[in-house]
Amino acid sequence: MTAATTTTGILLALALVPALPAGAAPPGPGDRAGARAAADTADPTVRRDPASGHARMVFKTGGYLTEPSTASPEAITLGYLRAHREAFGLSERQSRQLTVVSSYPTRHNGAQQVTIGQRIDGMRVHGGLLTATVDKEGRLVIVGGMAATGEPAGTVELTAQEALDAAADAQGAKAKRRLQGTDNRDKGRQKFTNVYAERLTKPNDVTAELVWFPAASGRELRPAWLTDIEASGTSWYQTVVDAGDGDILSKESRYRHAGPEGTVFTTQHPDVAGAARTVQPFSGQDGSWVTDRLTQGNNVNAYRDEDGDNLVPDTGNDALRPQTPAAGDPAHQHFHYPFGDTWRTNAAATQANLDADLNAVTTQLFYYTNVMHDYLYALGFDEPSRNFQVNNFGRGGAGNDPVLAEAQDGWDNGCTTGTPPTAIRCLNNANFGTPGDGASPRMQMFMWQPFRPWRDGSLDGDVIAHEYGHGVSERLVAAGNLGGGHQTGALGEGWSDTISFLKWGDAVVAEYVTGNTSTGIRSQRYDTSTEGWGTFDPARGVHRNGEVWAATMYDIREAKGIGYTQQIVIDGMKNTVTSPSYLDARDGILAADMTNTGGANQCLLWRVFAGRGMGANAASSADQSTETADSTVPAACLPTAEAGGPYTTTEGTDVTLDASGSTPGTAPSAGTLSTYEWDLDNDGDYDNATGVTTTFSAVGQDGSFTVGLRVTDSAGNTDTDTTTVTVSNAAPVVSLQPIDPAPENTPVTLAGTLRDPGWLDPLTATVDWGDGAGAQPLTGTLENVRPDATLSFSVPHTYGDDGTFTIRVCGTDDDTSSCATVGAPITNTNPTAAISAAGQTTYNGQQAFIAHAGRPIDVTGSSTDPGSDDLTLTWSWGDGSSDSLVSLVNPPATDPDPSPSVQPRHVTATRSHAYAQACLSTLTFTGADDDSGSAFATAAVITQGNALRARNQAYWMGQYDGRPPNQFTPAQLTCLLNVASFMSSVYGPLTHTQAYAILSSGSPEARALMSTQLLAAWLNFANGSYDLTTRVDTNGNWIPDTTFGAAMAAAEAVYRNPASTGLQLAAQTKILLQFNVRDGG
Repeated sequence: MTAATTTTGILLALALVPALPAGAAPPGPGDRAGARAAADTADPTVRRDPASGHARMVFKTGGYLTEPSTASPEAITLGYLRAHREAFGLSERQSRQLTVVSSYPTRHNGAQQVTIGQRIDGMRVHGGLLTATVDKEGRLVIVGGMAATGEPAGTVELTAQEALDAAADAQGAKAKRRLQGTDNRDKGRQKFTNVYAERLTKPNDVTAELVWFPAASGRELRPAWLTDIEASGTSWYQTVVDAGDGDILSKESRYRHAGPEGTVFTTQHPDVAGAARTVQPFSGQDGSWVTDRLTQGNNVNAYRDEDGDNLVPDTGNDALRPQTPAAGDPAHQHFHYPFGDTWRTNAAATQANLDADLNAVTTQLFYYTNVMHDYLYALGFDEPSRNFQVNNFGRGGAGNDPVLAEAQDGWDNGCTTGTPPTAIRCLNNANFGTPGDGASPRMQMFMWQPFRPWRDGSLDGDVIAHEYGHGVSERLVAAGNLGGGHQTGALGEGWSDTISFLKWGDAVVAEYVTGNTSTGIRSQRYDTSTEGWGTFDPARGVHRNGEVWAATMYDIREAKGIGYTQQIVIDGMKNTVTSPSYLDARDGILAADMTNTGGANQCLLWRVFAGRGMGANAASSADQSTETADSTVPAACLPTAEAGGPYTTTEGTDVTLDASGSTPGTAPSAGTLSTYEWDLDNDGDYDNATGVTTTFSAVGQDGSFTVGLRVTDSAGNTDTDTTTVTVSNAAPVVSLQPIDPAPENTPVTLAGTLRDPGWLDPLTATVDWGDGAGAQPLTGTLENVRPDATLSFSVPHTYGDDGTFTIRVCGTDDDTSSCATVGAPITNTNPTAAISAAGQTTYNGQQAFIAHAGRPIDVTGSSTDPGSDDLTLTWSWGDGSSDSLVSLVNPPATDPDPSPSVQPRHVTATRSHAYAQACLSTLTFTGADDDSGSAFATAAVITQGNALRARNQAYWMGQYDGRPPNQFTPAQLTCLLNVASFMSSVYGPLTHTQAYAILSSGSPEARALMSTQLLAAWLNFANGSYDLTTRVDTNGNWIPDTTFGAAMAAAEAVYRNPASTGLQLAAQTKILLQFNVRDGG
């Protein structure tokens, strides 16, 4: 840290303002384009010194101040400064006094750093420096600094010797002998042997140089001696001595650790996140804050007034105060004291706890109060404005009025209460008494304890800023005549809260001493305050009512930032009349904007004031007790919203809303339209869309819809408008998928979609299947989602008959309908035919009806048809005769084509038939529908003869030898062979000749002998001598022991077995012989 104490350049609260006008510069040396302004149209940003109003810094974001040039960097810089001299507050003559002090390159980027100083009549201006950067293309990138704009005044009375002695005395040093050659008033830097050094083996030479010293932010120039003296290992200062009267104008330590300083919190209070006590220089506006060894200086005298007698410390506890060693000691003016936060930590009201941190607390109070002095000085609360200083340096106003800042005030019962007055301890508060200019104000900081937290008020920067603010409003309003009244008193509190939150940059006042980080000492925090002038009530008191004004100032801060707001608040006080109402104070702010910005923010300020009830038509009673709140903004400030329309469209088609017809207010400060906000759902909130144009997409349902528009200009003022959007209905569209051919009585699927661009429409549908049943509701899945409302369906339907059916689907929204058709091709399905197994005999793997000639058989046939068809059942008996049956779906009428109903058929019927002669017949059963579809089934019928006795092999040989006489016709003999072949597992179809050969075989071979008897036995069965169930004897005891069918099966099994022996074959032959000869007889 350094202890610099110059007066050049007030660096607090620099504001960004509109830029320098672009213009061609005078030609620079060696290049007529040396300072030509950049060709792009964007203006640079100028940051101005709030004290002088002159350019502090000029820079163009993303651009350059001049175009490329081949001129030297020095010429480019000087050319630009001279071309824009008025922005820097320089006259033509002063601009020619600018000289190059330093110029050097930056290697890595090729830029040149140029420093320009001022030299008037052969003397430098101390601190008058401007710094510029020129890039490698010869473009000026940035320029800024401080130039003295005042005219030289005063004469040089002191010699170099006298100036050096005065400077040495200011740092506690004395000359051991007289310097040689110093009795002069020569210009230029002079160097002399050091005769002031103590205990230094080889001290640096002392120097003296006549310079111009800029005072009053450079508006005044006085001759001064700039001296440099190394006096000891801890005292080495560069001092500026007034060349006229020998006053010390500035003193800056060459040592980082030297100079007045103290260990303090620089944050708002000790509880701020990251707060820590650090060593800070006790210097600022016009030099050191400290006069000698105490917390006392030009701006503040800070001490303890425990007994509340308002006297500067003298005796008792009040005599305790910070005091550093005398000049010459390394600790001189170093206010470093430990801080244990004992009052809060011990939480006990004892003298020991009160004294423990007194030095640190008083130092902190001294620091905070000086900070407020310098902060407000930069904003214009200066000497002519009746600020608080011992020495006003001839700048106006009355001096000898520093702030008397009293720590731990009135602890020893320094306050009173009740009538008659009773002395009580001063607690949980603070105050600031402000007499007229020239008399010191008194700031009394109390201790805080339950029911408040244990805190020392001197540690809360909010409270100090607030109390100091009372002094500001007392001295600034109406030239030091604030006056009184309900609103005036509340304004004083509001101004003080405003100064506090502007200085510390938060929204809560006095959170440290109250322990309330949410709202502090006020009812609400200012960034969310709901206070308005309509809530003003004298009964609430000045503090609560003051929140109205402070909340309004916070609104300006949010709209324009701290830099603008802090300046306009101070200047607004200067414009405010005595005993002001809120409206007087409002007008003071508006006037300040006119003087500061030419009225650039008038409409914004009207919007802020109207938002808190202090609009154009607001009024106040003369006694300040009642108010008429109003939210009117002057008409010229208000924009005009134009929503366009009315608009029309159809369902599903968005429409573009156009607010380009909206216009800003006519006042110069109304600004441009900055935001367009749309209320598309008519709920009163403009939160659905932004932009000059927007899309109205709520077109999912027909109807007339109201939409709103709110436009806001750059000043924050708004206007609204409404229009209508009429959405007409769009008919739904039916889309059906093709239906593939399907058999009758098989479900077909009708699939499709009903679509409506009005996606919010309710959709219903009907279907007429074309089968005579008429239209019926059609169900599906409804989705009301953009882009279309859809009713998707996939439903089955069954047709009872073949044909092509026309399906008609109609869809309806809440306004209209449309239809579509699709064909359903249904094919015929042939019926089935089946003969019941009932009455049939299965033998040797074969199934057949078996009956004797002339005896009927019962045959049951059935037919099934999935279609709704009339069925015809036919029994073709295989002997040339047949029977039939017609079964109607809906008797007595025949079924139409196609049939309208779904009646699948299953018909079963039985018919009897007797065959005339023995034979093997094929029975055919047929089922036929009325659409030419049919099916059949067959069954074998064995008709046996009615012979009473069996015949032997010879008999049958004679029948098949082809010679008469025969008892059977050839056809009958064929029928008998067919029956034998069907029943036997040995013989296939036989001709007469084959039968004769078998029967007439004379081979002695056992198998051949058995074959003659086996065939004869089957011919006897066919002729009717045996039934399959006839009981027969197989073991020769004349007792039947099995059936004919079983015996024949056993015999054929032996016959077919290649391994059967001759004896086995002979045994079976013997049994068969018995069937043909004996049993049959």
